[in-house]
This record gives sequence, C-alpha cells and structure tokens, in this order.
Amino acid sequence: QYENAYYMLLHISFFFIFVMLNAYNIAYIKASGKFLWALFIRLSGSVIVVIVFYILHSFTHSVINVVLSLIWGYIGMYIISFWFEYKLRQTQNYNM
Repeated sequence: QYENAYYMLLHISFFFIFVMLNAYNIAYIKASGKFLWALFIRLSGSVIVVIVFYILHSFTHSVINVVLSLIWGYIGMYIISFWFEYKLRQTQNYNM
C-alpha cells in the first residue's frame, strides 16, 4: 500500500529545498520595500506551475505530475527572485 509513496516523497524532498531558498529571497526583496516585485515573483510561480502541469499532463497521467510542477514552479520562482535580489544588491552597493 505504501510502496508507491517512496517515489512521491523522493520528489517532494527537492521541493522543500527551493521553498526555503525562495522564502529567503522574497523576504529580502520585501524587506527592501519592493512589494510589487515579490507579488510578481509569486504570480509568475503560479503561472509556471500551471504551464508545467499541463505540459507534463499531456505526456503522462501520473500523480507525480503535480509534485513535479510544484518543483518547477519553485525553481522558476527561485531563479526570478535570485535575479531580482542580485539587481537589488547591485543598486544598494551603487548607492553606498
């Protein structure tokens, strides 16, 4: 009964790494007063989740598709938030 749960937990473990990394980046961006940037990052993550889910769903009808789409959504959000944080740090170093 729990034999297939191993594959689900294996994929979910990667999900939590990007949740923590993304939470740090978004917290830094919000602390700098860029609330619209943080909103854009979260909305783009939601769009990425939906797009990736439908792409994966066209190839296979598995429960893992939901987890994989969440992982790719957070990876996309992390990449975008990392870029925004990098730009924010550059402007802060330039102003000093």
